[in-house]
Amino acid sequence: MELVEHWSSETWLAEADSWIRDACERAGLRTLGPAERFATRFWSVVLTVETADGRLWFKENNPGQGFEAALSAELVAIAPASVLAPVAIDPGRDRLLTADAGPVLSDRGPVSADDWHAIVSRYAKVQRTASAHRDRMLATGIPLRPASGAVAYVVEHVELLTRTPADHPLHLDADEARALLRGLPRLADAVAEVEALDIPDALEHNDLHAGNVFRAPDGGVLLHDFGNAVWGPPFASLASPMRALRRWEGDGGPPVARTVDAYLDAWSDTAPLGELRRAVPAALRVAGTHRFEALWRVFRHVPAHHAEGWREYTLDWLRSTVAPEHPLAGALPR
Repeated sequence: MELVEHWSSETWLAEADSWIRDACERAGLRTLGPAERFATRFWSVVLTVETADGRLWFKENNPGQGFEAALSAELVAIAPASVLAPVAIDPGRDRLLTADAGPVLSDRGPVSADDWHAIVSRYAKVQRTASAHRDRMLATGIPLRPASGAVAYVVEHVELLTRTPADHPLHLDADEARALLRGLPRLADAVAEVEALDIPDALEHNDLHAGNVFRAPDGGVLLHDFGNAVWGPPFASLASPMRALRRWEGDGGPPVARTVDAYLDAWSDTAPLGELRRAVPAALRVAGTHRFEALWRVFRHVPAHHAEGWREYTLDWLRSTVAPEHPLAGALPR
């Protein structure tokens, strides 16, 4: 039985409900009814359960994201004020149970410039804290994606996609493959720029946006949803917030450049701001391999039809690594 069918079965739901009840009992929580389905998608399944102390959220991941439960627990241990704490985890099945933290920031109304500054600033501090615990983080299974491997990664996956069946949603024909490979010198140059900055690899959330952030009790923000994460060049984490901000900037949304500077401020002890800014376009190219990887690693565990409708979004991240100009570069501070 394929993964989404498995998650959709009553047998799986009964077993998940039993796990939730046991976890609640251990946490001293009284459930008020059975778990209910909230969303079933090829990358994860989400349930809700009501308790006497409020709603809980259950998540089980596609095996391609099978490190999230362990990673979340480790991040809470080192940055408890900045990461949503799970009530219970099962690292073997990558299950998390978390308390309801209210609406995500993007559901609270317009996300202000101050909100974005809070997101990227707090996240950068978590990155720097996690860097001091590298071995502990890598023990969770988070994938290593150093900049030094980016060119080989693109070559490998372009060749792999040309070998997929012609009717596969992510199949590349020969012309598409050649166009991607011709741009590899641009990615190689970007890798050299990232490595020249000499900032160690770190936690890369790889999906940092206002829909993955809650308001914290201290007025700041709580980060969550680390299933797309990799361990790689830290500035690559700007790709997702910049993409979200570009969609809004024309409508008077928070300017991209100021938000980038708010993020870089947390790294200002490592190099002058001008040097940090100049490294961001290169990091964005490398980030394309991270974003592609987050999708590819879940597609590998489900039938090909789940990739239908995702072709251009997925391949655009691969294309961004070698494009003549990165699609986000024009918004960067100079």
